[in-house]
Amino acid sequence: MDKMTFTDAVEKIFRYYEYKAPERRRLEMIFDKVSAIDSKAVPWITDKITDDFDTPPRNIARAFRIYYARYCESYRATEKETETIECKSCHGEGFLFFRVANKFTGIKYRQVAICGDCQNWKRFGSGYDQASKDSPAFPMKSRKGLESSGLRME
Repeated sequence: MDKMTFTDAVEKIFRYYEYKAPERRRLEMIFDKVSAIDSKAVPWITDKITDDFDTPPRNIARAFRIYYARYCESYRATEKETETIECKSCHGEGFLFFRVANKFTGIKYRQVAICGDCQNWKRFGSGYDQASKDSPAFPMKSRKGLESSGLRME
């Protein structure tokens, strides 16, 4: 994490509680203790601190380290799932794109399905967790299944 990200986060926390932020020298001392924290975790940490505390934490560095450990625990499993594997069906994208013709008008429109041959779609977040082969909202298909149905792949 860089100093600007840390300073903005601490100022946001103290503004939330309507307190005066620590002086620059104190922020530098605190930053030395938390500089190893990943910048991606800072918004999550600030949200958790403002949710869990009634006043700003007295030991900001400790609060940041504790919540960073919790962040790492909660996101460790999803990081493993987000590794992209090589897939011949979707070319590593996680989604299959194909064209479907409307039965009444004959107009072709683009449709998307989740690739059933790999798990690459999981790297795009938890919004697709309900994906299943039976769900029309999140259809899970394979390239062979779509091509055997006579659909044209893109």
